[in-house]
Amino acid sequence: MNNIKFYESSDYWEKRYSNNSDTWTLNKVNPVFVRIIEEKKFGTINDLLIIGCGKGYEACFAAQSNIRVTAVDFSIKALTSAEEDCKLKNGNPKFINMNLFELKKWGEKFDSVYEYTTFCSLNPDKIEELLWNIESVLKTNGIFITVLFPLR
Repeated sequence: MNNIKFYESSDYWEKRYSNNSDTWTLNKVNPVFVRIIEEKKFGTINDLLIIGCGKGYEACFAAQSNIRVTAVDFSIKALTSAEEDCKLKNGNPKFINMNLFELKKWGEKFDSVYEYTTFCSLNPDKIEELLWNIESVLKTNGIFITVLFPLR
């Protein structure tokens, strides 16, 4: 029996973006992320990986802030939208279509990894596995940044 949950399938995310039912997005850069970058809350970030980047608002912003950005997402539709938007804003992040659970196979290392809303989409049983994948792409003393808000 197939044990994969519907939201663990790239088809699910393609449909959500294609139908404009990506209701979790702010449709702009997360203001908390802006503060993190502009105020250097975690020091200078040179190499940033954004996981579950969606339409790439944070990726474009960080790239415009002279950070080398790699942004990954499960949805080609979201990444296409992100690439088009970044071209208009003169941002130059590298966008990659990837299953986040394959990060450890990748071999790249980053100063920082950022996520916003990605954990909300996961089966709770998968969170620890994703954290191990994130750790595998962080440089020594690298920083994992996540933005979590209460559901009130």
